Amino acid sequence: MSYKETDEEPFTGLKILSHSAKIDDLGYHKIVGEVKNEGTEGATFIKVVCTYYDTGDKVIGTSFTYTDPDEIDTGDSAPFELSSYPRELRPISYELQVQGSEG
Repeated sequence: MSYKETDEEPFTGLKILSHSAKIDDLGYHKIVGEVKNEGTEGATFIKVVCTYYDTGDKVIGTSFTYTDPDEIDTGDSAPFELSSYPRELRPISYELQVQGSEG
């Protein structure tokens, strides 16, 4: 395994504005929401990651998706849709994280 150190800072300024969850007709946990770029630069490859938890706060799964479009200018927002597919999950709670690159 190899790696390279970097002095690049992570892109900041992306914020999840809203989200709501439900179990869809096929039994998958589905989340829809919106991400806003509150940073000073445009953002690309905006990825939303979800971690699902059971009643004991134990991780029972993860999933991810990208916003559509996957580029957001400063001050703009973009929707996302996330699914637990192919796993039929019934989480008690979930946590969303968003990340992207300057672009």
